[in-house]
Amino acid sequence: MVALLNGAGFATTICALSALGVYRDFVVADVARGTHSAVAVVLGAGVGLALLFDVLLGEIASNGRATSARLMRIVAALACVLVPLGIAFLEATRVLDDMKVFFCVGTGCILGLLGWAFAWSASRSSQAATASVAPVAVLVALCGFMFAYGLEQGFGVGLMLLAAWPIAPLLLPLNETQEGAPLRFDVAQIVTLLGTFLAILLVSRVFATRFRLELRGATLIDQFALFGFLAGATVPALLSSLVSGSQKVRASLPRLAGAGVLGLLLLAAMLALWGVKIVPAFFAGIALGLVLFPASRFNAALGSLFSLSLALVLTQWTNRFLPLAEASRAHKMQFLLWGLGLSVVLVLVVDLAARLANRVARTREVSL
Repeated sequence: MVALLNGAGFATTICALSALGVYRDFVVADVARGTHSAVAVVLGAGVGLALLFDVLLGEIASNGRATSARLMRIVAALACVLVPLGIAFLEATRVLDDMKVFFCVGTGCILGLLGWAFAWSASRSSQAATASVAPVAVLVALCGFMFAYGLEQGFGVGLMLLAAWPIAPLLLPLNETQEGAPLRFDVAQIVTLLGTFLAILLVSRVFATRFRLELRGATLIDQFALFGFLAGATVPALLSSLVSGSQKVRASLPRLAGAGVLGLLLLAAMLALWGVKIVPAFFAGIALGLVLFPASRFNAALGSLFSLSLALVLTQWTNRFLPLAEASRAHKMQFLLWGLGLSVVLVLVVDLAARLANRVARTREVSL
């Protein structure tokens, strides 16, 4: 589940950065159309190439001693720093003529090294396993976010996040064993949650850029802000709890499909009732709820996937839901009642179907 979340977050980062590059082409003068998106794709490919060093060096050190394996891992981490820096320097000097690009990538590399140091200390800690991210780590990530945003706005944030992302895949082996013993501190998942947190903030910048005209005049002091923030913090946890179920009812495909449909219904109802001005607070809620609310290992990764999915759905399909907000108050209330009734029926049907499927599976196991 952590590896799936890692791949989804990395793909989301590349797509969001490419989209911001398209918008940035129309802002920066004397730059050919498609240049910023090409810069994003090349940097993402460079990061993927750097990660292959970890696989190659791991195969070389597989039959060696533990000291050799640690040395190879350090070399792989250095490759994941030097390759993005080299690509960023060439892009900043030869393509865009803007050294701020190099500074954004450098900020991401520094965050990656800090994450590596965090993993090194956490792997030797006797602290019990946890799925929440330390507030200090969240604060450091936000500082990097604001620094990169001050340099190149959302495009700089995407460059920083791409440069910092390799630390999470490199830590995945540490998530399983450490010198033959299971790790009590789930380092890889915590770093992945932190990266997903920044990816959601990056997607929020794509949403704010795409719907800047609709968001004009909307502020977080509106009466919708509190509800949007709380809804964003609780909806992913609600959906993940519906999928994971209880100890007697295991996760299943019907539960996953039902939770996805329920998430779409909730987003449609939210946009129909309050419009686009509630979405910025909703983004803030799903981002902070992802890193600050402790949960079990499975629920944390699953809730993060739902958070990322909700952010992508809002960014891509909000324009399809917005016509619902133009309806009259009576039609909105009617829509809300129908949506609430359908949601209750959907939850009951999915839960009963999952319980029936589990009972049939247990019956077959007993008969065999």
